[in-house]
Amino acid sequence: MVDIIGLIPLSFSGIIAVLINAVIAAIVLIIVNAIATRSLQAKTAFILALVALFVAPVAAAFLGANALSPLVGAYIVPLIIWILLGELMLRDAGIKKKLFIIIVAFVVYTALSFSSAASLITQLVPF
Repeated sequence: MVDIIGLIPLSFSGIIAVLINAVIAAIVLIIVNAIATRSLQAKTAFILALVALFVAPVAAAFLGANALSPLVGAYIVPLIIWILLGELMLRDAGIKKKLFIIIVAFVVYTALSFSSAASLITQLVPF
């Protein structure tokens, strides 16, 4: 049985950390979209990032991807989730531009997630 409760943060600081990561991912999406096309709104970028951040760990756990390989659970499944959500939410761009936007945003977000900016901010939250 998969423990979904352990995958989604239930503390206030954990939820703040996910929201900070979603804002970072949305900003990256908007910047990359501004370079490639101008078809993505800020609200859509934030929704895409927030849904991807909540769905990717749950999907990886349900698929047992972490048991197969940590690489699959940490990178491959989330990238597939980001691509699927990007295809659903980015309607105005062509397929190549959608893939470019989503893959670059995913790579930049993954690189930013290695930094401790979100964890430092959540340590400032008192509860």
